[in-house]
Amino acid sequence: MDWLNLTDVAGWIRSPGKATESPDGFPMFQTTNVKTVKKKEAGVSGQGSLVLAENVDTIWYVETKDRKTKFAQQDGERFLHIQDELQTQYPELYVRGIMLTSAPLSQQARDMLEENDCLLIQVPGSEKAPAE
Repeated sequence: MDWLNLTDVAGWIRSPGKATESPDGFPMFQTTNVKTVKKKEAGVSGQGSLVLAENVDTIWYVETKDRKTKFAQQDGERFLHIQDELQTQYPELYVRGIMLTSAPLSQQARDMLEENDCLLIQVPGSEKAPAE
């Protein structure tokens, strides 16, 4: 299982029993309403894609970053901006995010995401992680 591949992550969310191991802190989901979408299609700013998983009262968004440089406060702020944009679109749902990254983690970024009910989880990276 490649935890930095959004298709793999979406598949695991749909059928968590199929994955042999999940990263520490990754929640179990009770939904099959899971899709991988371009950010633009989801109505959020930025490039790339994310996973949206919706259940009765919550929508989760999952993004990945495979890189060698630190995931810092600025990265956390960009991630939380997605939360704000989704909350505007889904006012009736509780919006939570999960960032899966191979980058070393800044404690400031981790604290900021946790304060906003989001998760920052470090996973193994690819051998060819681009530096940003």
